Parts: sequence; structure tokens; C-alpha cells
Amino acid sequence: HFETRDGPVLVYEWADGEVLSSPEFPDRRNNPASPYYRFMRLEPARKLAVLDTMYDVHKTVFAAGYVAVDFYFGCIVYDFGSERVHFCDFDEYRPGPFTLEEDRLPGSRSLMAPEEFVKGSLIDQTTNVFTLGRIALVMLCGEERAVCWTAKRDRACWQGPPPLYGVVHSATEEQKESGRFITA
Repeated sequence: HFETRDGPVLVYEWADGEVLSSPEFPDRRNNPASPYYRFMRLEPARKLAVLDTMYDVHKTVFAAGYVAVDFYFGCIVYDFGSERVHFCDFDEYRPGPFTLEEDRLPGSRSLMAPEEFVKGSLIDQTTNVFTLGRIALVMLCGEERAVCWTAKRDRACWQGPPPLYGVVHSATEEQKESGRFITA
């Protein structure tokens, strides 16, 4: 990376793998050839390893004073052969916290925190906790069931360890003040 007058520039090394949400597969949820479809059918232990790495990366980002904007499955590169994960597309990360000056932030609607749709909202690490919690929920429940789970808080679809269920439950609280939290 290097700095410019407009901020940091990131140059990524090539990484083997496939982007989980790629325009190459517009029907990624139902296409057995899509990386997303194949990833969602992996055993939970492999998805938990990806989540662990994702959380470690974001702890480093947060410690550097940045807030994630538009982090979604298109930022995750997974190598099915080596079971390694890489991340890309950090161009929307911003120094934070910041106040939302637009009507909404860019991003995948199903993963975004409620405050990302309200001009004047504070966007901070707890906003990112919601998104990271939603990603865990989708990975360990499935996308269709994740929507239902959010409405009903139903454990029926949960494929992860029981303690993580409580963390995801807290992380995806609609109101920031209701219990979203960050731990080391």
C-alpha cells in the first residue's frame, strides 16, 4: 500500500481462489457451478474458519481507525482446494466513525445495518458488528433462512456452535443500543 493526498491505495497480491459473489454467476444462490453455492454447502467447520479469519482481519482494520463500508460476499475469495480465504475490495473502507451524509451507504441490503439507510446516522464499529454478524448468520443458516431467523430469532436453521448463536443474536440487533458489542 501507499498513501496519496486522497488517502491510502491498496495493491493486492494475486491470490488463488474464487470470489464468492461474482457477476459471472448472476444466479449464484441456485447455480451449482457458482462459488457461493458451493461454499454455502461446505461443512460448518470450514465456514467457521473463514469467519475466524474475517473477524481477525476486521479487528486489525478497526484498530487502524477504519470502518468497513460495503463488505459483502463479493469481498471474500475462497480457495476450495487449499481451504484458504482472502479478502479484497477494501476501497470503500473509511476513517471512522463518521456521520452518513448520503441517504444510504453502498452495499448489499441484506447485510447492512439499519443505520446505513438513515442520513445523519453514526457509522462506526458497531455498524460493522451488524454486518459481520449477518454474514455469519447467512453462512451458518443459509440465506433464505437468515431472513426468517432475523424476524423470528429461530434456532432451527443454526449450524454453528451454540455460544456463537448468542453472539450473532446480539450482533444483529436492529437497534445499536440494544446490545451490539465488540470484544477482543
